Amino acid sequence: MEQQRRAGKIDDAFFLLVEGLISGFRFYFTDEETPFMHFSTDTNGESVVGRLSADVHLEHLGLRLATACPGLGFSAGDTDLPELRYPVAGFRDAWGLKIILSRLIYEVMEPYCRRQTGHLVYDQPGT
Repeated sequence: MEQQRRAGKIDDAFFLLVEGLISGFRFYFTDEETPFMHFSTDTNGESVVGRLSADVHLEHLGLRLATACPGLGFSAGDTDLPELRYPVAGFRDAWGLKIILSRLIYEVMEPYCRRQTGHLVYDQPGT
């Protein structure tokens, strides 16, 4: 299914995700379709899971990711790409997730994001 581009705030996307009103969304770091980070919840709904797209060149970012984001919660995921797991128990606001995403943009993804505007795309039902 084709994804629908929506203007919106990152706060809204995280709340819709945590409340189960959307199955996930992609945050594109630039105005193009790559690179991006896909956010969804795990199968039991206990964590927001963020995964970088496969086109992120980890050989360039690996050291940046390891040194710039030591306490952000990234670990090796199922696909060898860094994965973020953020617990949703007691989720009241999106500040924690927005801080992590901001640090990822400015400290790690900066080579991709220079002077470009990112955007959100909500997953279509069934994806």
